[in-house]
Amino acid sequence: MHRLIIFLLVSGCGWLPKNNHPRPNVDPHLQVKEKYDFYLTESFRSADAYGFVGGHCDSLLFTSLAVHSGLTADVFKAEKSPGLWERHPAFDCYPGGGSDSTISKDMFTGLLIYLAGTKNSAAAGRVIAYGKANNYVMGSAKDTATLVSKTILSAGLISDFKYLSGLSLAPPQSDDAGGVKNGFLGHLDVLRIYTSYLLYGGISSSQLATTKAYCQHSPRNALFCGVFHRFSDGDFSTVVPILLNEKLFPSDRLPTSADRCTDYLWQREDEARDWEACSEDQKTHQAVDFLIAAKIILNL
Repeated sequence: MHRLIIFLLVSGCGWLPKNNHPRPNVDPHLQVKEKYDFYLTESFRSADAYGFVGGHCDSLLFTSLAVHSGLTADVFKAEKSPGLWERHPAFDCYPGGGSDSTISKDMFTGLLIYLAGTKNSAAAGRVIAYGKANNYVMGSAKDTATLVSKTILSAGLISDFKYLSGLSLAPPQSDDAGGVKNGFLGHLDVLRIYTSYLLYGGISSSQLATTKAYCQHSPRNALFCGVFHRFSDGDFSTVVPILLNEKLFPSDRLPTSADRCTDYLWQREDEARDWEACSEDQKTHQAVDFLIAAKIILNL
């Protein structure tokens, strides 16, 4: 009997806790790449009928990030007419579809990353042409306050879209008001800095300092710390273990709400309500958070 117990423990028949650390004697970066390849396949399988991922009315943002990271999908399905983009190709988020506007600046932040990564000057030109014709009001909203806060392109986004389209060679205008912001506002800050690299071939010293501040503020945020280390020392030794953590990113399936409550970690503060399980929701997450962080870390 004693020999049987020892054999079961050694052979690992479900008695031992799952190891949340990298496999011994295997390059951790290789493990990240293996999980990245697996998640690409699984995310493609779990996409909706349009090939889009992420919450329905935030889908242009997350699908753009996912396609930039390697997912196969046609982002242009969300371009309703030249330069007029909506949150999802079904064009049903507003009115009456769960959102108070047809589009928002964060959707354009994700779209710009995708367009910059593919050097798509024509699509950027269509955004600027539509914007000019409509005073840069890029969609519809429930009231004036929402229209202003969500649908009007910021000066920084206009500058970046113009640069990508070839309409401007002027230095970029920054939307960064200074200081570390919480939650999704911080997420947008770091994405905008990453966009600067895609557009202009690098980031400024002040942008690097900002990414360092965000990494220090949220050391478990693999996007924040991944961007910082990509443009500073290239040392991802504290970032890779986050992506190899089986509790956050299982290696044999997509994450679910039984693993961690939120579907996209990097836009949330490191709090139990988001990072810990809420199994009652019974949701499967499409791991866009893993894909964008892995792309940056692996320099794919």
